[in-house]
Amino acid sequence: MNCRNILFVAFSLLFSVCGFAAEQNQAIWQSKPVEHWTKILASALEKQNEKAPSVREQWYAAYSLGKYAKEAESAVPVLLERLQLDAGEDDDVRACILLTLALIGDKEAVPAILKEVDSEYPIMRRTAVLALRKFPKELAEDAQTVEKLEQILKSHAETEQALATNCAAALWLVGKQDAVLAWIGQTLTLDKEFNYVRNTEIYQTLAAIHLILEDSGPETFGENAEKLGENLVELVQKTPDADSALSACEILVKLGPAALPSVQKVENIAKKPRLLSVLAALDSENPETQTLVLATVEDSAASLPCRIAAIRGTLHFPEAQRPAAADVLVKILNEPDTDPVIANEARLTLKKLGAANK
Repeated sequence: MNCRNILFVAFSLLFSVCGFAAEQNQAIWQSKPVEHWTKILASALEKQNEKAPSVREQWYAAYSLGKYAKEAESAVPVLLERLQLDAGEDDDVRACILLTLALIGDKEAVPAILKEVDSEYPIMRRTAVLALRKFPKELAEDAQTVEKLEQILKSHAETEQALATNCAAALWLVGKQDAVLAWIGQTLTLDKEFNYVRNTEIYQTLAAIHLILEDSGPETFGENAEKLGENLVELVQKTPDADSALSACEILVKLGPAALPSVQKVENIAKKPRLLSVLAALDSENPETQTLVLATVEDSAASLPCRIAAIRGTLHFPEAQRPAAADVLVKILNEPDTDPVIANEARLTLKKLGAANK
């Protein structure tokens, strides 16, 4: 076979595969029905099955049923039975089943989930509490479990941080907001020297706030939102932990107008890229903020992170102000000494600004 024929065959195969992929155009879990994934887990229960599915296959079957959510309600009996199998041996599968049961939302699963809160295996405890967020009414009716979660939260320094995070999110949904707010305030108040453990504690607390916002929206913090915003702004300015700072900024944006006053009080915000990004997201309608962002874009003396934050901040501008932002970006692209990184950000942002206007 000559070179031309080899290339022809190769390209034919490539286009065949691409065509097949385009026809499928769906996630793997969607490629099989609920019955298929249920059968995999059911076969794992057969003691004499020589072709029992692997742990990986079982995990993906449980995951897939979770993606089907309510449509997979018929699989609940098998999921509950598989949950009782091989405790401590393949808890990744069992933990996945807990989340799947929560996503399906069948109340028959609640007793089994509650039971795992007392599991001797950490991953099962953490996941069970996380799953209980989907059953707030049933959790609220179980005073003993609620009290248990409160105790975990109060003694969080001596327990797994991820478990405390999930307890906070679950307790918020059953009316224990005061206890959760006290925990958040205690953790985010920077009265201790930073170290690895401290940063982990903060990061997990921020994760709890993300879960609360996911469940209930920014309005859930009510009059406490402004104080939370103040704590988060202080955290962003003081923490050496980049992950925590980024997470805090994401929360500030989610809090919306309630967080804006705290952000606006920051001195020299144009020199603080993370908070400049937050300001651009929250206050893009303000002409003063627009002027500040564009001035930072043009300021060749500004740090690279600040200019990048400002360039990306123009994406939040209202439609009427986008042409002005585009003009500034074109201007810096035409300057011969523009940093290549800045030039690349400007090109990407111009493209996005153009797409947004279509």
